[in-house]
Amino acid sequence: ILEKYMPGGSWEYPVRLVEGDYAFLQWTGRTAEGRVVCDGADSFLIRDGRIVFQSIYFTVHDSES
Repeated sequence: ILEKYMPGGSWEYPVRLVEGDYAFLQWTGRTAEGRVVCDGADSFLIRDGRIVFQSIYFTVHDSES
């Protein structure tokens, strides 16, 4: 999904949390064309070393926004 909106993006992960079977990432991204995400957040449920659930939230803005 993200590649569709932010092709070739570069990413930063200022927050990475893991507690038991749960993980959370807060992230930002930018493309060479100036599209940006400032509010990215993913959550994960991990069982037996595999991701069994993932949620993702982000808002894409053009550089003028």
